[in-house]
Amino acid sequence: MTLSITGCSSGLSGTYVHEGGEGAIKFTDSGECTLYQGDGFLKGTYEKTADGYQLEIKGDGFYLSTVYEAIMDGKDLILTGGLVSQERFIKE
Repeated sequence: MTLSITGCSSGLSGTYVHEGGEGAIKFTDSGECTLYQGDGFLKGTYEKTADGYQLEIKGDGFYLSTVYEAIMDGKDLILTGGLVSQERFIKE
């Protein structure tokens, strides 16, 4: 699984863990987020949209920068974008 995400303060905070254990995303109230994948991490930002959230994860030379769309499903976050389609992240 490959992900990229960006942040903005609009209702998301805390950590969401991929349902298959393949990573996590931590959101701050200030609109920033961090995508944890394997032994590394990528920084980004997020913002509220009409349908949910848009996350921008900044690439690091190895991973490309990616924009994701995220919607809430109960307390879970469903991400789509880049190589990711309908991936579920569960709130810790």
